[in-house]
Amino acid sequence: NILCITYPIDMGNITLENNLKYLFSDNMDFFSFNQKNNLGHGSFFEQRSLSHKITSTASLRKILKSYSSKNKKIIFNSIGPATWGYGAYNIENCILMLDWTRSFQEFIFKKEIKKDIVHILQSYILKKIPKILCRTDKIMENLATCYGVKNSQMQRIPAPLNIELFNITPRPTPNKPKVLFIGGDFERKGGSLLIDNLDMILKKFDLTIVTQDKKANVKGVNYIDSVSYGSSLHKKIFNDHDIFIFPSKADPYGMVIAEAASAGLAIITTKSTFSSEELIQSGKSGIVVDEPKDCIPALMQLSNNKSSIENFKYNIYKQTHLNFSKTKIRDLYMRAING
Repeated sequence: NILCITYPIDMGNITLENNLKYLFSDNMDFFSFNQKNNLGHGSFFEQRSLSHKITSTASLRKILKSYSSKNKKIIFNSIGPATWGYGAYNIENCILMLDWTRSFQEFIFKKEIKKDIVHILQSYILKKIPKILCRTDKIMENLATCYGVKNSQMQRIPAPLNIELFNITPRPTPNKPKVLFIGGDFERKGGSLLIDNLDMILKKFDLTIVTQDKKANVKGVNYIDSVSYGSSLHKKIFNDHDIFIFPSKADPYGMVIAEAASAGLAIITTKSTFSSEELIQSGKSGIVVDEPKDCIPALMQLSNNKSSIENFKYNIYKQTHLNFSKTKIRDLYMRAING
């Protein structure tokens, strides 16, 4: 009796879609707002294009009308499909799950919000949706400030995590710990900071960078340009490292933090990676700093403190698997959806 609409336009959203299916395949039907379904073949840009959205809308609206005519619940995992499908569903019987909006980045960096026709339409829709499940406190601030959404409409809930996928017991930390960075958007996620400080880092750590950005393909770096999500190689990469560093300027959530946490890596990231607020207790299960540049001295402080690395690894692994198991996440979501 529930239809979940996903919108897999980048790797983060593909992960969210896979996790939702892992958690709720017995409870929900799924429909991807992605007509050609050819992601992974250089088509991310196409999925974001206006022409693709227009050609995908007919099938979206058809299935929305079918479920709504039977008074079934509609869950949107993005504001995009809720916008393109507006009028084809009963808005009083829908739920929105959210960690991002069109204005989110401007809101984070305190820039002027572009209040065009799409913003006006989405403001109208957002104020009408009775229940919005928000993955971070920051998206709740964004919705209230930029769209006029009431606090009574919003509910804070963890991301749909699959922490069992990377359930890797932390390894003993070697004398020269291994540091890992994973990030497709290399600049925004702070990868250049590692390259700029490479000589200093390599004196104390081995460094692996997983990205398609060739700036990272330099001497001294274990450079990996692509990894299939959830593959044996992906799991081996987590298993072979001790510290995950992610000096991001802004991440609406940051699913890779959850993956590193479930694999028991000591994590260094910024408070602008908004998954850090629920996944990391700074100083106990990792380090959360104010600015991306602060990640480098935080890393160097660990270079002669093997016991802190061990404690971070043990605590993040234990905390993540205790608080975000499949059973707990499922129960939280089903109570929120049906409550």
